[in-house]
Amino acid sequence: IGDVALPFSRTGKRVVAIEPNPKTFARLQKNVRQNNLDARIDCLQFAISDKEGLAQLVVYPDAASSELLGDESRVGYGLGVQSIQVQVKTVRLDGLLKSRGITPDQVALVWSDTQGLEAQVIESAPDLWRNGTLLWVEIWPRGLDCHGGADHFVELCKRHFRSLLRADQMKCDPEPIDNVESIVRSLKFGEHTDALLIP
Repeated sequence: IGDVALPFSRTGKRVVAIEPNPKTFARLQKNVRQNNLDARIDCLQFAISDKEGLAQLVVYPDAASSELLGDESRVGYGLGVQSIQVQVKTVRLDGLLKSRGITPDQVALVWSDTQGLEAQVIESAPDLWRNGTLLWVEIWPRGLDCHGGADHFVELCKRHFRSLLRADQMKCDPEPIDNVESIVRSLKFGEHTDALLIP
């Protein structure tokens, strides 16, 4: 809805805000418009994935919990009677940026809160990480398990990044990226945390 995009845009940076949920996307556009930030924030209605195409988005009453249908139709939150599914377009992050004329050296930060699709976000833009772009991720093992597995996410982190800062310890020195594995293992069922991954 713009809770991340709006503050970043006020630093003078250009922001590309990506949201697949139709209702949430409409709220994002409204918030951007009401804050007179149309010139600084590009709102795009897609889901970022490692493949381009179509996917089913499971939408819950709490729109912030929407998630793409995962492997074998699994979802982290569980398919409840109050959820609905809508078809959304998926794009690779690298392809989307290229279509907007944005080169890897122009991207300082990617903020990914994709309900378990973080591994696919990493796979969708390897040139960004090679170029030193920082990646903020939500680490939610239950969601990761629905989209290729937490082990796959850990392996990609180790391949593309050198260190990390935990959200709850942001004043500390960066830790080795190998610690991402123990972070994932330490989270109990349903728990999540956030971290800044540093190439």
